[in-house]
Amino acid sequence: MLDLGAGDGKVTEVMARHFRNTYTTEVSGVMRRVLASKKFGLLDVDKWANADEGPRYFDLISCLNLLDRCDRPITLLQQIRNKLNPDTGILILAVVLPFNQYVES
Repeated sequence: MLDLGAGDGKVTEVMARHFRNTYTTEVSGVMRRVLASKKFGLLDVDKWANADEGPRYFDLISCLNLLDRCDRPITLLQQIRNKLNPDTGILILAVVLPFNQYVES
């Protein structure tokens, strides 16, 4: 499984119990260290969708409250589709409403 924008990993921990391998992405250096301390695989936030970064496909990708934080949400959704197992992949998506895009630089 892959948890995009995993933050402190508390939600990741709940889902990870059901998967052999758990990967995360996170922009914050502090949260990356927290995730590493929990032994989650860390993928680069800009490279996770590349074919040579991490597993080819994921059975589950979670994208919780992240679309409003990225500068190219449609591209992110396309990348997610390309990394999901084509036969059995599941996307868990949560979007904050009303949608108000805010991208940190």
